[in-house]
Amino acid sequence: GLQSGDVICGATSTGGTFIAFYSQNGGNFDMRVQLLDAQGFKQFGPNGMVINNLPTGSATFVFNAIVDNFDNFIVAYNDQRAGPNGTVINKVTPDGTLPWGINGIYLGPGLSPYPAVLTNGEVAVAWGNSNSPNTISIQKITTGGTLAWSPAKIVPSINTLPVTRPQLVSLTANKFSLIYQQRISSPSGSNLYALQFDVNGDSTWPRVKIANSFTSTFNYYSVISDNDATYVGYYCNPAAAPSRFYSYLQKINGDGSLPWLINGTEFASDHIYDQLVTHIAKQPGSNEVWALSNCTTASQSPYGIYAQKYSATFGARLLSDNAKAVFVPDANREQHAGNISVLNGTDLMFMYNDVNNKLHGTRLDGTGSFVWAGNTIELGSTTTSKLRYNFMPIVNGQAVAIWSENRGIENRPYAQNITSNGNTGPLPVTLLDFTGSLFNNSVILSWKTLTESNNHGFSLQQSVDGSSFTDITFVLSKALNGNSTSELNYQYIDQSPYKGVSFYRLKQIDKDGRFVYSQVVSIMRKSNLFLQKLYPTPAINSLYLTFNSPQAENVSVRIADVMGRIIQKGQLNLNMGVGDYKVDVSSLSEGMYFIEVSDNGGNMFVEKFVKGE
Repeated sequence: GLQSGDVICGATSTGGTFIAFYSQNGGNFDMRVQLLDAQGFKQFGPNGMVINNLPTGSATFVFNAIVDNFDNFIVAYNDQRAGPNGTVINKVTPDGTLPWGINGIYLGPGLSPYPAVLTNGEVAVAWGNSNSPNTISIQKITTGGTLAWSPAKIVPSINTLPVTRPQLVSLTANKFSLIYQQRISSPSGSNLYALQFDVNGDSTWPRVKIANSFTSTFNYYSVISDNDATYVGYYCNPAAAPSRFYSYLQKINGDGSLPWLINGTEFASDHIYDQLVTHIAKQPGSNEVWALSNCTTASQSPYGIYAQKYSATFGARLLSDNAKAVFVPDANREQHAGNISVLNGTDLMFMYNDVNNKLHGTRLDGTGSFVWAGNTIELGSTTTSKLRYNFMPIVNGQAVAIWSENRGIENRPYAQNITSNGNTGPLPVTLLDFTGSLFNNSVILSWKTLTESNNHGFSLQQSVDGSSFTDITFVLSKALNGNSTSELNYQYIDQSPYKGVSFYRLKQIDKDGRFVYSQVVSIMRKSNLFLQKLYPTPAINSLYLTFNSPQAENVSVRIADVMGRIIQKGQLNLNMGVGDYKVDVSSLSEGMYFIEVSDNGGNMFVEKFVKGE
């Protein structure tokens, strides 16, 4: 119920939605955070929790946020604790605690901080340094909440004009890439550049110009990563048509090379319409990148939306060279609003607004055609102007739309959900998680529900390609009459997974036949390694394991006590075929232990044994 002119959001793995917003408090702006659970209920009180109440001045500035792998919300913003325009970062846990304290960690002077969570849980953040306005500063916050580098790393200008609008994305092995704009003219013309940094904050290759067309200094662009590749969706004034705007997709390899050359691949080649705001999305491991662009005439009066899909390897356009018209520009002025989300590797979901300021959601299939009957679902039916759109990715079968709107008093944040089937409103089941793991050549699939309403049960589905799924079993709801407000746990063991990658999803089915899909879980199985036996038990000095291995390979071995603490690590060098292998356990105290063996294909074997004296 509090005023907010801007909102930034993040999705948790359980379907919750974090919302960060500045809220005016007298002559100051407090930074607040709210958490909505998967059913839309507020978790941090009616007005959220204050995470920063230090002076901010009479205006707010661009801020950004991201959710880490533990469902903590990382918010990077500004306050004036050390003079005007200081950058700050803070962390909010799902239970509403602040591990980095009220008011967070001060980073240094500057504006527009942009964070990324690294693979080891640390957080890198970049911002424009106001004390040295031609540079970008980069800092890393350790998992203990301390600054990793003193001083912060600096990205300098290559001319006398500023570098600006830094955007970070995480790569493998704690590396991260930086996409930023080097101003080439005043006041707003820029070129796009890329850099990559290692765990120590050192650049791994010289800066690379990824676009030499005229980009706008004031815009963030759509940046994602997959393994060590970085993708950028952007629009610009190309040199060949300086009065037009065209959209592009660029790819930067992990070694800094540009497989699609400078500027990347163009969104459409017919040049009938200008292409403006562009967003891209890709599921990890998929070989396709989706893009959505707002298209308009040179007068920028009628608007419409076009979709394009690219080969992630070659950059080839897959929805024709002229892209796929979702809404041809006309007086309805449809424009996509917020991020786009890929569903099950093939389909696309997004939100858009129209000439009446209403918000809608829709889903496209792999060819760019509408999926739902009626094509679209209304998300925001009021006709007042809406701002600061966010569209959270699909989690447990639903996405959440966030925006800011003045309904007669002041701008306030609003949220609405939409399921992958085009329904809105409360979910019949709150799915906490859905996971899979390999064990003795089988796949253990586990899921938890927090609440269930009118739930019939779950159809567990399997796929070899992540696109076409078949039912492998049905699990009846454990809830009495399909209704529960307590946590319920489910498990199923697939004893016949595919060799290679197996994809799984849940189809939750109501008693009235309505259904919704979970996110997709993928499990890699590369070999048929089999642990035949383990002896002797009790073991005195040596424990022997008999393996049948389809190939020669090294496997890792860990021994844990009954509390789950790892107390011994090692490796075994397996030969092809059946063989016995010795593990030294002479240093262990008497008692019960678990030995865990993991191969390179993701198979895991866990067995219990007793250490004797």
